[in-house]
Amino acid sequence: GLRAADITAGFRFLWKERGMLAVISLFSLTNALNDTEAVLVPVLVRTELGLSPAQFGLLASFLGAGTLSGAFLMGLVGTRIRSPALAICGSMAIFGGVIVIMGLATHVWHLFGAYFVFGLMFMIGEIASSTLWMQLIPPHMRGRVFSVMGATAMLMNPVGFLVAGVLGELYGVRAGLWIGGGGIIILSVLAFLVPAVRSLDRRLEVMTPESVHP
Repeated sequence: GLRAADITAGFRFLWKERGMLAVISLFSLTNALNDTEAVLVPVLVRTELGLSPAQFGLLASFLGAGTLSGAFLMGLVGTRIRSPALAICGSMAIFGGVIVIMGLATHVWHLFGAYFVFGLMFMIGEIASSTLWMQLIPPHMRGRVFSVMGATAMLMNPVGFLVAGVLGELYGVRAGLWIGGGGIIILSVLAFLVPAVRSLDRRLEVMTPESVHP
């Protein structure tokens, strides 16, 4: 397993890589804010939309169809993406927008469509970011950095569930979804405005095979 020294080395690497740190921070905060979907949509469909158990189960089916479609799409065009930073931040902004749309839903088909796009955007952002990290992080650092990234993202989940519950209690289910999704949109735009994030694209353009695989 990883030692404390390995985790510390991962943090030090990310601290020097401000563009990566900004994107990873975006994912970590998104991991908290998208818990508004996990907590508040079940309340919405039960108390306001009156979905049957079968319809509620179909939401997961549409989510799965979206993720599969995202994986298939990235398999076709992923290597042609010229701006991974834009793909990551853009997909996350749409991801947040979908949560806002969930808060506006008045019919089950609205949620079916939203969950399809939800899964699609999640997979695009996930694959684009994973591909970028594999290219920019030296092989001997990948395990350490990925462990730090995973731990940071998971630590935000308990915070996110608490925030989602508080938002729903204070402002209502729909407004809680709007706030959570809107927060993700704002964070995604701000992340792309960070010069170090946009510079990740330029670094890829000048990298040689030897620099990708030292």
